[in-house]
Amino acid sequence: PKLSVPVGGAPGSEQRIPAGGAAYLATAMARLREGRDNTITVAAGDLTSASPFASSQFLDEPTVLAMNMVGLELNAVGNHEFDRG
Repeated sequence: PKLSVPVGGAPGSEQRIPAGGAAYLATAMARLREGRDNTITVAAGDLTSASPFASSQFLDEPTVLAMNMVGLELNAVGNHEFDRG
């Protein structure tokens, strides 16, 4: 996926950059961890049940797998963790 962002704040000047998806997130997280041995990755919740339909159909196992691959170590419980569908 690509995201349009304004460049230099000028109206009408946009640049398309690659952004979004589990692969992009995993790469960004890996870069943030480079050279930092004592880090921990924490999420604020709402990772499951608010996930895409395809993940929901498999009881959010694809989302859990993706977050494990990103290196998520702790996740707070958000209100969507209690949703179903």
